[in-house]
Amino acid sequence: GTIPAGAPGSCTITANVTSSTLGTVTNTIAAGALQTNFGNNAAAASANLTVAANAPTVAKTFAPASIAVGGTSVLTITLTNNNATAATLSANLVDTLPSGVTLANATFGGTCTGTKSGVAGGTTVTYASGATIPGGAPGSCTITANVTSSTVGTVTNTIAAGALQTSNGTNAAAATANLTVTANAPTVAKAFAPATIVSGGTSVLTITLSNNNAVAATLSAALVDTLPSGVTLANATFGGTCAGAKSGVAGGTTVTYASGSTIPSGAPGTCTITANVTSSTPGTVTNTIASGALQTNVGNNAAAATANLTVNSPPALTVTKSATPAVLVVGGTGQVYTITISVANGPTTAAINVSDVLPAGVSTNGAITATGGTLSGCPASGATSLAGCTVASGTNGPVVITVPVAVAANAANPTVNTATVTGGGDPTCTNCSGTTTNPVIDAVNDASTGQPGQAGTFNVSTNDKFPVGSTFTQTATTCVPAGTMTGAVANFTYPGTTGASCTVTYSVCAPAPNTTICDTAVLTVTAGAAPALTVTKSATPAVLVVGGTGQVYTITIS
Repeated sequence: GTIPAGAPGSCTITANVTSSTLGTVTNTIAAGALQTNFGNNAAAASANLTVAANAPTVAKTFAPASIAVGGTSVLTITLTNNNATAATLSANLVDTLPSGVTLANATFGGTCTGTKSGVAGGTTVTYASGATIPGGAPGSCTITANVTSSTVGTVTNTIAAGALQTSNGTNAAAATANLTVTANAPTVAKAFAPATIVSGGTSVLTITLSNNNAVAATLSAALVDTLPSGVTLANATFGGTCAGAKSGVAGGTTVTYASGSTIPSGAPGTCTITANVTSSTPGTVTNTIASGALQTNVGNNAAAATANLTVNSPPALTVTKSATPAVLVVGGTGQVYTITISVANGPTTAAINVSDVLPAGVSTNGAITATGGTLSGCPASGATSLAGCTVASGTNGPVVITVPVAVAANAANPTVNTATVTGGGDPTCTNCSGTTTNPVIDAVNDASTGQPGQAGTFNVSTNDKFPVGSTFTQTATTCVPAGTMTGAVANFTYPGTTGASCTVTYSVCAPAPNTTICDTAVLTVTAGAAPALTVTKSATPAVLVVGGTGQVYTITIS
């Protein structure tokens, strides 16, 4: 190359250089290094270059940047080192949280490897002296901490310029981040207890108001709960823990919590409003407090509150009664009355009381039992009524009560028995009686006395009980000849010897369809004494007249 002429002539050469080595270095062109046709440079040329470290930087964020009262946000502090080697902290880096913001816990994260510290509920996050920030282009690491606040508003968290002190210098710029804390909107919930009632019954409506803030919430408008169609206030008595004014009228359809009333603070704070409601309209209805209906100084409810109330028709009882067998036998075994209680619109809401006065000659003959319900209080064997028998509340039926009975000779033919029940929640009980009418069979032993060896007849039915259409049958006899039975009349021959006897056994059986229901008895046939005859004769007049009139002989046989 050339160097231009002049007085002096000159030119320049430029180049961009760099270094990652900290310190000051001297760059030298030695004497004689510039060699030209006019000679070489007599003096060396030198220049110094100083390489300084890049100062660290710090940044911070909240995620999310907005939380509700009591919520949690993750604070992230990012440390950056734009040097080839790690930067070492020469003092603790302390981040002091804004007023009202505290550590939610003592759990720290991030990629910075040094010691991080703080206490739950505390207000500082510390990265220890001696910790490092990795080198790079740039190198960086993070420190994370969970923070919370119950103070509504926006606060700024700042790490001041110079707070991050390292072997490579201090941060020139402050780092800031904003955290916004919003009030928690109130919530409302509701329930009916019980959720199912019978027509005309009562349920307690409970409205629960919640406020998840550090200060009480104040209603800016009245909260009005309009009851569903068919549901009304049973009375004007209100309860619950909410301290404000509650109002409504018996028979009315609204429950009101007054404007200016409060919901206590807490995590969450809650209070309740209770009211007694009723309905006579069967079906299921939904009671709703709409979204936005609860208006307060900390916001309105975002979600609607609903509860269902089911109204059932009242239980309706139907009673029937029957006897097994359908024809009762005096002295028979295994005979029962059956009382059946059917339940519509169950379950029953009260105990069922059973009343049953048994007919004359009929009494209980063993333990009274039931299926389909819990029976108690029934009398012991030998009773003439079911006084005290009770079926517990809560049955869906049918309840089948079995009453073993004994039938005595003084039972009427037919017997008529009526069972009646009360209670169960049936308000009218129009079908609460059941009656059974049952024929009675009773074959009674008889006796007949007649002349030895003579034919005889006897109507055995004269002192028997039996339904019309019953049949009489001779089943056995010891009389000779055997004889027969025509209808209820026994035909036989008295024994030939005075004082001797024989028997005719017969059965009387009910008409169809109960022909297997029978009773038996015995007719005892006895030969009495043979007749003894005495004959006398007389004339009237005692002196007969020849040619007279009106004269008779009289023969008397005794």
